[in-house]
Amino acid sequence: GVLQSAAKVSSERARREELEEALVIDEMTTAFNFRYLNKWLSAAAEDQMALLFMDIDDFSIFNNTYGHAEGDEVLRVLVETINKSVRTDDKVIRYGGDEFVVLLNGMDGEGAMRVAQRIMGNLGSVRRANWKEPITVSMGIASAPRDARDKHQLLLFADQAMYAAKGAGKNTIQMWNAEKDPA
Repeated sequence: GVLQSAAKVSSERARREELEEALVIDEMTTAFNFRYLNKWLSAAAEDQMALLFMDIDDFSIFNNTYGHAEGDEVLRVLVETINKSVRTDDKVIRYGGDEFVVLLNGMDGEGAMRVAQRIMGNLGSVRRANWKEPITVSMGIASAPRDARDKHQLLLFADQAMYAAKGAGKNTIQMWNAEKDPA
């Protein structure tokens, strides 16, 4: 009886963990979702980490040209490419639409820049016969503790750096710079 009860509890615990994980995974891309990001934002801050915030350049034009099914494929390919470009412990999160966040624990801004460059390089080699243009992204980087200690502020700064990258001509990476864009 005791062994049966223990097995049942273990089975129920495993099922609950599967369900909890399903709640934080974006079904289409298999990246973590906004719910996961909110959970991360409410947890204690890490001592050192970097955050990438990226947006697919001209995604609405791509969707209008090739259709939403191909746009969905771009999202999947992007997540796959990011996952191949980062460490297994790093977290890829679909922020919403065509915006993604990558959490890089224990990494400083310079390390994050190397990761961002690797992502862009790997993305540049992705080709599909029916896509005339390559997929490009604009990325912003912020790091703790250099730029901010508060996670919400870190996310905001990486987002603002991403918009600076868009403003600099897209398909580029910008580090958060408080002197250029004080918040």
